[in-house]
Amino acid sequence: MWLLDFIGTFMENIFFMVTAEETKVFANAEDTAIIHEVGNPHFFRLRVRGTLTTETYKEAFNKLREHMEPAMCPRMLYDASGLNASDPEARAWLIKSFFPEVTKVFDEPLVAALILPQSMFMKMVVNIVTKAMTVFGKSFVIQSFDTEAKASEWLAEQQSKSKYP
Repeated sequence: MWLLDFIGTFMENIFFMVTAEETKVFANAEDTAIIHEVGNPHFFRLRVRGTLTTETYKEAFNKLREHMEPAMCPRMLYDASGLNASDPEARAWLIKSFFPEVTKVFDEPLVAALILPQSMFMKMVVNIVTKAMTVFGKSFVIQSFDTEAKASEWLAEQQSKSKYP
């Protein structure tokens, strides 16, 4: 049994490029949503893959918030590169509930780096949701990237401007 666990962790580390400076803090039962706390720069990465239901979105983003708040870390990387599909209801929940609530926690803007999905359709959907986020004005800053390296670099720049470690 331990061998299967070891192989599973090894494959996940290769697939998700986990580094020593990060800690897995959440994975849903289906392994379609995984959260890591990254140390340098400090941010939380939510990586999703496959088809996400509204329940999966709520579970993952609520867990993300549960970790961001006590860590006083207003930075996140949402890696949607493996996202195939999601419920319209889930996207509406993000816009109407999650982001308005989490932005109240910090007295500076919530910073989100986004790695776009590979699917052209999902890329368009994510861009529409991103544009809808602009209604939050100064309480939310979002930037899209093609790679995690570029997203991490941008998050490091944002961290240098932040009062939060």
